Order: sequence, then structure tokens, then C-alpha cells
Amino acid sequence: MLRFWFSFQDPVPPRTYFRHGLGLMALKYAGDAALILLGTGRWWTPLDYLRSLSFLLAGRFSGAPHWLIPALLAWTLPFIWIGVTLTLRRVLDAGRSVWLTLLFFVPYLNYLFMLALAFVMPTKPVSAQAAAELRPGDRTLPGALLAMGAGLAVALMMMVVSVMARGVYGLSLFMGPRF
Repeated sequence: MLRFWFSFQDPVPPRTYFRHGLGLMALKYAGDAALILLGTGRWWTPLDYLRSLSFLLAGRFSGAPHWLIPALLAWTLPFIWIGVTLTLRRVLDAGRSVWLTLLFFVPYLNYLFMLALAFVMPTKPVSAQAAAELRPGDRTLPGALLAMGAGLAVALMMMVVSVMARGVYGLSLFMGPRF
């Protein structure tokens, strides 16, 4: 399972994408709920994922111990990696552009995108030339990892600037800080 979740090697057909995504979502929710209950004594609901960060910080996380946010971040990182690898491989399996994988990071739209990958976009055979270009271990993999790392660095910088320095969570976080 770990090799399947953390690698770029196997294609991910729609049914497999849905099944693994649903299981991972349940596991992620259970971990989040347990950490938040332990840290705040409050129950975390699935609807809380749809709320703004400012609402959560003022309400759900008020009075939370200092370790809670770093613990939630540490718990979330493997799920981000797994989500990206599964989504990237599912996009390739559907014969679509790898750039669509970026929709995984767009709030609210990502839910619709994942449902489309699971139910709307069928598996599409890949040409021999495209398959040769996307072989695991080929030189494209280090470039892809470097691109993901650069994207993560930009996202973290935007989060620090927007949320922590300016106290704003919203469109400016995703479109760039307004100065």
C-alpha cells in the first residue's frame, strides 16, 4: 500500500482512485478529529473543512495548546503527498494534462475535480511515445519533484505572508498578496 500511495509508478484507474480517496479521507478525518478533540475538547465535523481559517482560529481552535497546529500540519503532509501522487497518476491514466493536478490545491473546486476523476474521466490508453516519456525513474521524475517542492515553498511563503503577517485568509492567499 505504501509503495502505491507514495510512488509515481502505477496508473490509477477511476474506481481505485475513488476507493483509496474515500478510505484516506476517512482516515484523515479520524486523525484530525482525534487531535482536535484531544487538544481543544471540541468535536470536529466534516463541515468544518468548509469553514474559513479565521472562523476556525476564532472558534474551534480558540484556547488550543501550542502543539495542536504543528501536529495537524505533520498529520496532513503525508495526505497531501498521497493526494498529489494519486491525482497525478489518475490524470495521466485519463489521458489529460498533468497541469490539471494543480486543481487538487484549489479550495472547493478540488472536491468537484476529484469526483470528476473518479466518475467522469475514463481511463484512456497512452501512446507508446507518451508512456516512454513518463517512465518512473526517468529524468522527468526529478524535475517533477523539484517543481512540487518549488510550488510548496511558494505556497508556504504565501501562507506566512497572507495569514500570519497580514492576518488575512482568502483570495489574496491564492492569488498573491496585495500591497
